[in-house]
Amino acid sequence: MVSVAESISSFLPAIMNTAPRKPVLRSPAFWRSIMGSSAPWCLESMTRVTSRLEDADLFVIFARFLNPPAEEMAHVEAYLERGGPVVGLRTSSHAFKIPAGSPYAKYDFQSKVPGYELGFGHQILGNTWVGHYGKNHVQGTRTQIIREQKDHVILTGVGDNAFCYAGAYVGKPGPDFTVLTESQSLDSMEKDGAPDTTKPPMPSSWTRHYASKDGKKHRVFHSTQGASQDILDESYRRLIVNGVLWAAGLETSIKPDLDIAFVGPYQPTTFSFDGCVPNVKPSDLAGWESPIMPQGEGHERAPSKKK
Repeated sequence: MVSVAESISSFLPAIMNTAPRKPVLRSPAFWRSIMGSSAPWCLESMTRVTSRLEDADLFVIFARFLNPPAEEMAHVEAYLERGGPVVGLRTSSHAFKIPAGSPYAKYDFQSKVPGYELGFGHQILGNTWVGHYGKNHVQGTRTQIIREQKDHVILTGVGDNAFCYAGAYVGKPGPDFTVLTESQSLDSMEKDGAPDTTKPPMPSSWTRHYASKDGKKHRVFHSTQGASQDILDESYRRLIVNGVLWAAGLETSIKPDLDIAFVGPYQPTTFSFDGCVPNVKPSDLAGWESPIMPQGEGHERAPSKKK
C-alpha cells in the first residue's frame, strides 16, 4: 500500500538519526528506496530486507495481509523470539494472512493455533483486526489524549485533538495496555468536523509489552491511525515519532521541541487500494530532498477504489 511507504519514509530517517546507528540506517538511499517506493516494489523490498532484523534495534511494521516466503518469516520470528521492540501502525493489526498449512500460520490475523490465537496483531500489538469504527474515507477522526496519561513521556509535546484522515478502528484494550489516546469519529473528513455523537471515543494508541521466548517482556507501541495523510498533522506526527523513540529505548531523546519536520518534500496521496503512484524507482527517492511521492508526467495515479 502506498500509504505505508509515504508515511514511514518521510520521517523515519530523522528518527534513526537521533542517535548513532550503523551506516546503512543513516543512508537516505536505504530508507527512501525501501520505504518510499510505490506499493509493489515496496512490498517486495521489505520482504528482501527482513534479514536485517537479525541485528536490528527496532521493528517498525506497517503492512496488510502479507504472506512472505518461509525463509523471510523466519527472520521475523527470530526477531520476536529474541524480544526486539516493535512499533505497529494501522493495518499491522492484520499484517499477516498466512495459510493454515504454513509453518508460520500462527502469525495469521485469524490464527487458531493454541497459545497464539489471533496471530501477530493480538499477541504482539495487542489487537488483531476487529473492524472499522465509523465509515472510512467518509469520517475523519480527532485524536484525543487520555487525561490520566498526559504526563506519559510519549505524549511530550503532543497537542490534543490531532486530526487524522484515516477512519477509526475498533480498539479493545487489554489489562496490560497503557492507552494514550482515543479516536473520536467525526461527521465529515474536515478537521473541524463535529463529533459523531453515535460513536463514543475509541482507544487508538497504546503501549504494552509482549513476552519473548525466554519469558521476558519487551516494548510495543501501536497506533490504529498512521495513513499517508495522517502525519500531516504535527501533533499526530510527534505522537508517532515519540512512540518510536520510546519503543527503541531512546526516551531520553524525547523533547517537547524535538524537530519533527518532514525529511524532504512530502506530497502524500490519499490512502486507498489500487491508487499507487506509478513508475516510481528507488533512484527517484534516493536523496533527502527527493519528493514523496513524485508528481507530474508519468506519475499520474490510476483511479482508486476507496475502502
